[in-house]
Amino acid sequence: MASVDIFAVKPHVVSRDLKGYTILLYGAPKTGKTTIASKFSKALLLGFEAGYLTDISISEPMLTKVWGNIVCTTIENRTETENAFGAPTVNITTRTLRAWDIEGASVDPMEFGDESTMTAEDVAEGKNNRELHLVEVRANHDEYQRSKDNAFNDDPPFSGATTVKSASPTAAKNFKF
Repeated sequence: MASVDIFAVKPHVVSRDLKGYTILLYGAPKTGKTTIASKFSKALLLGFEAGYLTDISISEPMLTKVWGNIVCTTIENRTETENAFGAPTVNITTRTLRAWDIEGASVDPMEFGDESTMTAEDVAEGKNNRELHLVEVRANHDEYQRSKDNAFNDDPPFSGATTVKSASPTAAKNFKF
């Protein structure tokens, strides 16, 4: 049985900051939860409730700069199936999870027509350039396939090869081993 020394218990030490703590603020609307949360260092506030920034829509989008990391995690599952004829069969399945960890966002939105924002013409030009590139890639692939197919048909037989033709088709049929 484990023994506990009740006289060696140390009192709880109160930390002077909030490092290592998760904080949940809840309360009625308009009580200052967002105002308090915005005072924390490195605070990132994302509004998902209805009515938040109501002037943003598909027809009036807001663009801003966001930065962070893309984290890819590969999960591998191994299952062994017993086999009557030897070692067990190992089946391996993998899947990759991708997460976007946003570390920050610019407070100032980018305006349409700004140098840092793509215009509709830029997108159309990029799309056309991509299509032209794909046509070139397809043409190169087709030319490669044709040259590969013709490589076996156009080559003369290697030196020293002779073609043997039978004198008559019946002579070849009557031959016995």
